[in-house]
Amino acid sequence: MEDVVGYPGFKHNHSHFIAELVKQINCKTYLELGIYDGITLSLVQPHVERIISVDIKDVRRYRVGEFHLETTDSFFKHFNEKVDVVFIDADHNFESVKKDFKNSIKLLNEFGMIILHDTDPMEKMYLDPGYCGDSYKMDDWIRENYLDLDVMTLPLTQAGLSIVKRKSDKRINKFLK
Repeated sequence: MEDVVGYPGFKHNHSHFIAELVKQINCKTYLELGIYDGITLSLVQPHVERIISVDIKDVRRYRVGEFHLETTDSFFKHFNEKVDVVFIDADHNFESVKKDFKNSIKLLNEFGMIILHDTDPMEKMYLDPGYCGDSYKMDDWIRENYLDLDVMTLPLTQAGLSIVKRKSDKRINKFLK
């Protein structure tokens, strides 16, 4: 695990993973809900044309691209543009994550994906609302309620990441039509 640029001694595997994923899929528009320390944004920025972030804390020192100082509920009332990747890492309460997911899935471009943080905590202490909360319930909820979506959960860092995409978004389908 390597240090994050500008943060010696600080490890952030999921941020590096997301940045590399965004780069590999040629993401043009990236949306991040809950920006915490801004590291993921700063690593993603060089690989996208447009970066949009939402947080309830005024985190202007981490400001990269378009920043919206508001709740995610408020944001989705006025934002309805298409995006390639959404990273959900705001409120870790299952009901809140579920709302963010429902709003995000409507915005996805073809081949778009949603990345959920905190879906595979490695220890009981991470179930605390200040860490992962009960957002780990999202994997099962998505599988039960969205039969047209694929979900893959990766055991990255202490919290885990889940990647969600439409089953029909396979590149080969373009050639078979």
